[in-house]
Amino acid sequence: MIVTTKEQLVLAQKNKAPEILIEGELAKKIHNGRKLVKIGKWSLLPLAAGLVAAPFTGGTTAVAGIAAAAATAGVEVTLMASILVLGVGFLFAVFKDYDEVEFDLAKLSLKLKRNKK
Repeated sequence: MIVTTKEQLVLAQKNKAPEILIEGELAKKIHNGRKLVKIGKWSLLPLAAGLVAAPFTGGTTAVAGIAAAAATAGVEVTLMASILVLGVGFLFAVFKDYDEVEFDLAKLSLKLKRNKK
């Protein structure tokens, strides 16, 4: 199944598609998000704390949370920012049931295969 939007990807997951080909900018974001999933959710606590407090501090805690989480997890701030677009929970859900098979940066395509878990 070929998808280009987050909504299409969610539908493909619900339908338990054996293989999903993600195309476009979404492919790059999901691929980058895989790194975050490997690091683990405990590295994201500073980020979550910053986002919760953001409305009360004019967003300054969100920036601080992103920087702290990036430092804790050992990833770039730009990577963390792109992950925020999709949502951490969404990324964990994708890689819970699917494994990355192939990523092509030139074509902006990512192939996922349903794992046997």
